[in-house]
Amino acid sequence: MRNREELISSLQDQLYRARRSIISLVTEEAQKILWGYVDCESQLDTCRWRNIAAAEIIQLAEPILSERFHSSNRALLPIMQGWRIGTL
Repeated sequence: MRNREELISSLQDQLYRARRSIISLVTEEAQKILWGYVDCESQLDTCRWRNIAAAEIIQLAEPILSERFHSSNRALLPIMQGWRIGTL
């Protein structure tokens, strides 16, 4: 039983470190939004957080000049921080 508990603990730690690494890739403002999930105490809280966080992240998007694309308007989301158009 101890091995199973150690495995679960190790996997939880790895998941936390992966989550922290991914969130560190975005702007500080976006990080504050994404870390908001830690305050969720129920599945309903998580659903609310997800909807609010998505809307707030979209509000942080920076429009890209329309002449760069031949189609609809586009924007860079904070998750794209540091990436340049044409290098994706």
